Amino acid sequence: MRNSAVRAAVALLAVLPWPVLHALGWLVGRASLRCSSKLRLIADINLHICFPEKPEAEKQRLLKTSLVENARTLLEMPKMWREDPEKWADRVRPVSAENGEMPRRALARGKGLLVIAPHLGNWEVGILYLPRVSPVTALYRPPREKVMEDIMLSGRSAAGGMLVPTSVSGIKTLYRALRRGEMVCILPDQQPKGGEGGGNLFAPFFGHQALTITLLSRLARRSGAPVLSLFYERLPGRQGFRQHWLEPPEEIYSNDEKTSVAAMNRAIEECIAVCPEQYQWSYKRFATRPPGVVSLYP
Repeated sequence: MRNSAVRAAVALLAVLPWPVLHALGWLVGRASLRCSSKLRLIADINLHICFPEKPEAEKQRLLKTSLVENARTLLEMPKMWREDPEKWADRVRPVSAENGEMPRRALARGKGLLVIAPHLGNWEVGILYLPRVSPVTALYRPPREKVMEDIMLSGRSAAGGMLVPTSVSGIKTLYRALRRGEMVCILPDQQPKGGEGGGNLFAPFFGHQALTITLLSRLARRSGAPVLSLFYERLPGRQGFRQHWLEPPEEIYSNDEKTSVAAMNRAIEECIAVCPEQYQWSYKRFATRPPGVVSLYP
């Protein structure tokens, strides 16, 4: 019964016109703001601890806009998973011709390419567009609902990208893709399971210690692959998405893991600085704290 309801909801959202989804996203975002929802509370806390220097009016503007933009991202996903991926890839607009050539120049080195893809704008666009540039393998965290995993994997792989889970076999697949000179995409701004150690460590993120994966740093160090940051900014109306490629701090290639991971987090901060209103502020990025440090969330 539950699986049928999930499939029906996805099917319904997939047939709604894009302007209707955006209008619905505005309603959902504003409702979560007015209802003092958990999403609003978390986003408000994150904005206050990450931007203590910003005026209160600016933080409230970011709060309102981010809740709407995050709702639009979630509502767009079923449509992206069910429609022709070329239709969505055609909506991508590079910042400039030179910026759009950055991944091709990196791939020309023959070491593959590691992509830092934060939860900014609509991160689903990449897996539909990037196969136009290179074969791409992306790491994903399986959702709790198996039916959602099936729907998500089917949609994300429609353009030819490969999805691998956060498992030992999945990580081995990433190394093989880099050895073939291909692109590997990782969303590294989710809090990993467990505590520090075993592939995770605490590193600064907007001035606060955040439990962070070390996988991307290890992949870069062992493969020699270049690293670029990437996100897709949602443009107003029906203009599509603006593709941004950014060079990360040079320290990301450091042999010292803490230095490299801290540089990766700075790379994510630099992406967010371009359009902070489209970041997923409603996620508990600082839920796990270092020993003896109090929680930032109630």
